[in-house]
Amino acid sequence: MQDFVLHGERAFTGAFDWCRNIERNNELLAPFRVGIDVPAPYVVGDRDMGTTLRPPDGGSSLSEIFRGQGGRAAR
Repeated sequence: MQDFVLHGERAFTGAFDWCRNIERNNELLAPFRVGIDVPAPYVVGDRDMGTTLRPPDGGSSLSEIFRGQGGRAAR
């Protein structure tokens, strides 16, 4: 709340300006849009936390699957 008090009437100017100019923003940002082709490469490191998590059913982690040590059959 303190941030809104400091800015007074201009607290929401940025958000409102973005919404008011949404069509113009789409035109200006069109050259920077990039599509993602499927399948897309997945880049990850050996120690990234996301690869060590296991699904709720106790299956293999992503790091095990990537190394060929896991899959649905291996438990």
